[in-house]
Amino acid sequence: MSGRDRDEVNQDSWSTIAHEFLDRGVKNMVITLAALGTFCANADGSAHCPAYDVVVKDTTGAGDAFTGACSSDYLRQKAKGTWDIRSAVVRANKAAAMTIMNVGAQDGIPWSDEIDRFDAPHSEASI
Repeated sequence: MSGRDRDEVNQDSWSTIAHEFLDRGVKNMVITLAALGTFCANADGSAHCPAYDVVVKDTTGAGDAFTGACSSDYLRQKAKGTWDIRSAVVRANKAAAMTIMNVGAQDGIPWSDEIDRFDAPHSEASI
């Protein structure tokens, strides 16, 4: 969506790309980076949230799990009158990590309480 080739999207360009979208009126920007985690930004700041170090069995449904977890956390936070994009993205990274540890989308997508209990080290994938 940024109009860049995949090889142009790297640690040096994440912030620039995010701010180009924010400057166009986007309120919250998330760039998913597979094994590198996620970069997020909004008017309050930006952050790189590393991925979790898990055994990958199947990536089917990882994006759906990420989007669902991030969206539901957004709604949960807004209902409380708060919004912390980084914490929502960390939660979404957990959901995606849990999903790829299983074969198939339906069996892999975790329930909210399973995300709460998830604990794994962060990936050491180089950025």
